[in-house]
This record gives sequence, C-alpha cells and structure tokens, in this order.
Amino acid sequence: MSESKQGGQSESSEPKTILIVDDEVKMRAILKIGLTRHGFSVLEAGCGEDALRVSRECERPIHLLLVDVVMPGMSGVELAPQIMAARPEIKVILMSGYRDDQVFLNAALNPNTPFFHKPFTIEALIRKIQELLAVSR
Repeated sequence: MSESKQGGQSESSEPKTILIVDDEVKMRAILKIGLTRHGFSVLEAGCGEDALRVSRECERPIHLLLVDVVMPGMSGVELAPQIMAARPEIKVILMSGYRDDQVFLNAALNPNTPFFHKPFTIEALIRKIQELLAVSR
C-alpha cells in the first residue's frame, strides 16, 4: 500500500475517522471519495444539528471535524466548540467558499485553526489532516 493510501491508518491499523459537515451534498460526496481513497473512515452531516447527533451516536473516536463555516441554521463556527466540548481530543479544519469568512473566523475561534478556502485540492487537505493527526499521537 502506498504512503498516500495509509494516510488514514493509525498504528492499530484502524482507520482515523473524519466527520464532514457541509450543507452541499456534492461537496460532501467529493470529500468522502477523496478521504476514503486515502484510508480514512468518513461520517457525514448536512447541518450542525445532524453533526451533533452523529457525534453523540458515534461510539468510536472521531479524530477530525471538517466543517463548512457558512451553513443554514448553525454555522461551523458555532458547531465546532460544541463538538469539541464533547470530544476534547478532536482536531478541527474549517472551510468556506466565501472570502470574507477568514476575518470572521479569526475573531471567533483560535486563529491557529486551519482554514481552507474552497476550492482546494484533496492533496492539500490530506497533507494538513496528516499533519494535525500526527501531532495528536
């Protein structure tokens, strides 16, 4: 297996789990395909409320939250702290297609929280995910 395929494998050979939260079905599908091809286990939610439910119901660790900033109802900036409160070990990556969101994010969350402006490449995302998850070992 190539190194890129092993990106989501932990030392115990269980895949790392990522929760994708985005209201755009196509974006979730593209991300899911890319992440599963790199060995990650993927959970999905289309809104903040669904993400909270998925997080509550998931009995295994969720290693990373990949969340869109702008969604109907609860924003990603509102959602992330709630998931982090229940799962303090989780890492977070924020993403958005709106240029003005970076200013909003810096005021609302830790400025060190990774941010990806849509569109981005799956390769760049995988590199950042591997970096974040390597730190948490």
